[in-house]
This record gives sequence, C-alpha cells and structure tokens, in this order.
Amino acid sequence: MNAAFLNTTFADALNAYNEGNFAGALEHMDALLTLQPEGGPNWFALLGNIRFKLGHKEEAGDAFLRESSTSPDKAGQYLKLAITLFASCGASAKVRLLSDKALMHLAGDAAVMHQIGEACLAENDLPGVERVLDLVDPANPQHVVMKCAYHRQKGDLEALWRTLSQGVVDCPNDVYLKAARYAEARVVLDFDAMREYERIMEAPDAPLANALLGGEVALNRLFWCRKEAIIARPSYDSNVLLAATDALSLLRHPRRPISPAGRRLKIAYLSDDFRQHAVMAVFSEVLKLHDAARIDLTLLCHSPPEARGWQRLNFPQRLLDCIVPIDGKPTVEVLDIIRRREIDILVDLKGHTAGARLDIVNLADVPLKVSYLGYPAAVTGAELDYAITDAFITPESSRPFYNEKLCLLPDTSMPNAALETCIPQPAKRADYGLPEEKFVFSSFNAVFKISPQTIDLWGEILASAPDSVLWIRCDEAIARANLISALAARGIGADRVIYAAATRSYQEHINRVALADLSLDTLPYNGHATTTDMLRAGVPVVTMRGTTAPSRMSEGLLHAVGLPDMIAANETGYVTIARTLATDKALYRGVRERLARSRLTSPLFDPARFARNLETAFELMADRARSGLPPEHIDVAALACALPVTEVAA
Repeated sequence: MNAAFLNTTFADALNAYNEGNFAGALEHMDALLTLQPEGGPNWFALLGNIRFKLGHKEEAGDAFLRESSTSPDKAGQYLKLAITLFASCGASAKVRLLSDKALMHLAGDAAVMHQIGEACLAENDLPGVERVLDLVDPANPQHVVMKCAYHRQKGDLEALWRTLSQGVVDCPNDVYLKAARYAEARVVLDFDAMREYERIMEAPDAPLANALLGGEVALNRLFWCRKEAIIARPSYDSNVLLAATDALSLLRHPRRPISPAGRRLKIAYLSDDFRQHAVMAVFSEVLKLHDAARIDLTLLCHSPPEARGWQRLNFPQRLLDCIVPIDGKPTVEVLDIIRRREIDILVDLKGHTAGARLDIVNLADVPLKVSYLGYPAAVTGAELDYAITDAFITPESSRPFYNEKLCLLPDTSMPNAALETCIPQPAKRADYGLPEEKFVFSSFNAVFKISPQTIDLWGEILASAPDSVLWIRCDEAIARANLISALAARGIGADRVIYAAATRSYQEHINRVALADLSLDTLPYNGHATTTDMLRAGVPVVTMRGTTAPSRMSEGLLHAVGLPDMIAANETGYVTIARTLATDKALYRGVRERLARSRLTSPLFDPARFARNLETAFELMADRARSGLPPEHIDVAALACALPVTEVAA
C-alpha cells in the first residue's frame, strides 16, 4: 500500500476531527484500518478520540488500549485512558483483565488502582481486589468505600470495622463514611459508637445531625430513634425514591376509578419476599386463605429466580397461578401489567427495606395504594393512601407523623400461621448447651437491634438474677467480643452467655426456643416475627411500652395473647418483671401456663380470621373511594367469629 496515500488519508481524518466532523473522521479511519488493520503511528489514539467524541466510550477504550500496545513510551497514558473509559461505561470485565498491565505501568496511580478494585469486586474476583488494597488513596472516601465493600464481600467484619474507623479519621469531612460507620456499629455491637451517634441526634437540627439523617438508611433509623417526628424525616431511601420518581415522571398516569360495587376487588401484593423470608413465614398462610369470593389476587413478584423452587414447595397451585414474575422487568412494563390487570389496590409489602420497588408504587395508576407489614413506620417519599397497622402500634398520637391514613386492624396487624402448623416438639437443653437448672433468658432478635439501652438493661437483669444465663443468637466474633466486653463492664462473666447456632428448619427453631424460660425484648426496635416465634413456642416475652411503631410491636402481640402484664411502663418495670419471673418460680409457672392456654384461642394464631379482617379493610377503603371520598383513618371492627372461606381462585 502506498505510504503517501495512507498518510494523506490519516491527515484527512485528523483535519475532519479538528473541524468537529467526527463522523467524517471515523469514515477516514475505518478506510485506513481496512487497508492496514495493524494501524500506524497514532492511528488508534486518533480513533479513540473520535469514538469518545461520538459518545462511544467502550469502543474508544478499545482504541486507546490498542494504542498502548503500539506506543510503548506512552503505554501507561493510553492504558489509563482505556481503563477509565471502560470503568465509566460499566465494562468491568475488560478492566479486570487489564489488572496485570495496570500494576506494571500504573501502580502509583491510586485512581486507576481504585478502578481495578471496583472492577474486580463487580466480577467477584476478591484476590484481584486484594492486590490493589494498599495502592488506593486512604484519604479518598470512594477508595475507602471500595475497601469496605471488599471486606464485607469477604465476610471479614473486623477488617471492615477497622477500615471504616480509620476512614473517618483520614476523611474527617465525609458524612457518608461517618453514617456508614455508625450503621455498622450496630452490626458489630460497638456500643460506644452507638452512644456517640445518639448524642449527636440529641440536636437533630444541628448541621452534622441533619446531614447524617439525610444520608441515613431509613431502616437503620428505627434501631435507635424514639421520636416518630424524626423517623418521618427524609432519609437516604426517600431521597433516592423521589429522584427515581422524578426521573420517570413521564410514565405517570392519572389514577383510575375503583371498580364498581359487586365486583371482586383486584388486590396486588408487591414484594420480592415471596421466598424463604421472615415476611412469608408469617404471611403465606394468610395469602392461601384469601377469600376468592371477595378478592381477585395478584402477586407481583420480584423475588430472584431461585425463589421459584421455594414457591413450588410452599404455595398451592391456586396461589402459584396468582404469581406474576416482574424480577428484571423495567418499571414501565410493570406499570403496564398493573394497568392491564385493572388492579384496584396495590399493597406494597416492602416499605423502605432492601429490594423495594417503590417507584412502581409512586407511578402506578391504581385507585388505592397501601403499605403493609415489611416496614413498621411511615414510608416517607412514597405516595401511599393507607398504612395497615393496629391501635397498639399506631395510637391516635401517631397520626400527625404519617402521610398515609391509618387503617387499624382489630386484634393484631401481625399475621401468622395457625398454631397447629408448627407446635414445639420435645427437645433437651443439653443438646443446645443449656444448663438444666439455670433460668434461661433468651434473645433471638437480630443483633443490630441490641441498643445501648438494651444491653444496659440486660446487664442489670443478669446481675439481679445470678442463677441465670443469657441465650442469644450472635454469630460474628467481633460482635461476640463486644457483647462480652459490655456485659463484663456490668459484672457479668462470659460464662453466663450461651450462643445459639443456626437451625436446619423452622420446626427445629421452634423446638429449641421452647427450652428458654423468658425472652428479653430489644428496645427501641422490638422483635416482630421473633416475638411471635417465642409466643408460639410458649415462651413469655417481656417488653417495654415504646414511643414509635417499631417499639410498640411486642406490646400489641402480648395483648393479642392475653399477657398485658408482660409490658413494662418504663426501664425499672422491664428489669423488675424479668427479675421477678426469674426468681419467683410459682409466679413464673403461672405466666407460662396462662400463655399455654391463651395461645390456643388467640387471634394471633388464627390466619383465617386475620384474612377476613384484612379483606374487610380493603373493602372499607374501596367503599370510600366509590363514594368519592378521600382516604381517611379507618377502624376495622372485630369479628365475632371467623367467616366461611372460599379458596383463592386458580
């Protein structure tokens, strides 16, 4: 090929590029590379710039990568351009494959090392991340976050906590890292850090507190907050939701009218928890018992594909036929499904929890939108009409802190399977490392619910009942060490703490928890499903009356099983109830016998009754809508007895 012709064509491409004619420049370069695929001096550098100007980032990266091989003296420069472009368009596999070259040419470039680390994380290449951990910038918050993600993915909570703690020192002005560390403190049970956070929040309008609240995951707020007004404030989740809703605002349609009276209500539950999950552990029996004469049911399921196996094992065919898989479907497609199915009431079961798709709730054209079960607080930022709850969890004083109107179920708002579906079978304390003669306090709540207030009260209880032990689910070594240290500061030895391991089945879990004498509730975020598990097993639970919905959950459940005397009015009462039951055998025996009787007839374990109450709630909402009335607070009247059931239609 004539060198002059090639040089002229390259010059034409360069001139077109400089004149802003990027399409013309690309035509010249394509012609050149057709004639000489191996390229020439600076050919791929020019091609990379052309592609970049045209918005073809990945192709630009490919070109710069080729140039790095043909221009050894500038290999690092072009390699960096290639990696940066690949990273910017999510081509993590390509970035990962360049790790060796990057370490050879760019090991001193912390930004590139960070990009390599992020790519290896995305490709689940933990050894690849480890190679660059010490080469990133410890004073760059994004680099610290990457290191934390590595430690979390590896399951090394101690290293994660050390990295976060050092990160807030090296990046003192980064609010995100501060918020992440305070959140992680609950996972590793660093009570000093938890107290520090609570002291900051004593002045919630101060600049630091306000910034932390704005970046706080909504669910994390429930673990420490005792004021409903603060819980209802914007959070990270509500801010992200509003941004997502605004970005998709063109998909919004006006609300449709509700279906006419006489037609079955079309109810759709929206969740990714139609799988082995705490929500389904308590709610699946109610789903099975929905009355087909009243409810036309849809399950909008965005559970991962592997959940299908669990569904086939646990749902009858008539319920399987109600499932509409929406995992991976874009919001616009889900909105169309809802519209075509003419859903009357969309019930979100997630709230501000991981995996929620509240943008669907905000944009759907359904007549009524409802929040229930998955998140025990106001779902700030979601355009909801009602929250289904009960009078114990949300008394009248809660109303000002909810944009939703409160629909109060009778008996309880906590669903459950019938008692006979899982009755505790005989088990031996020795099989679980429990002493035969000691009084066993237990807590099977998630460890991140153990607040400084909770550990202080547990320490006082254990000190006042020396012939007792604490049986607890706490798996991580760092959390165990911090728990033991906190109790030791209160004079409680490590030999009085017994750790519970995971069980193979729910039945085994119920069998073993029945071996406990008394369950100690967590404050201010109570047990929910955990409290019902203990009551199902016949184990009394002591709690304290709270000031927020999460801190009133156990109060409502104890009323439902006829044990209001297990609800303390204050901290002194909480300790007194626990100590008295641990030391007065006759009194304790009376409470346990009372629970054994009451749970047999309690509405807490009557899913058919619960389903009727829930259906009545939906009908009362619909009646208001049909009358042209806006949503208003609703009190669902208690049933005298359960109504006959027509099974969910196939």
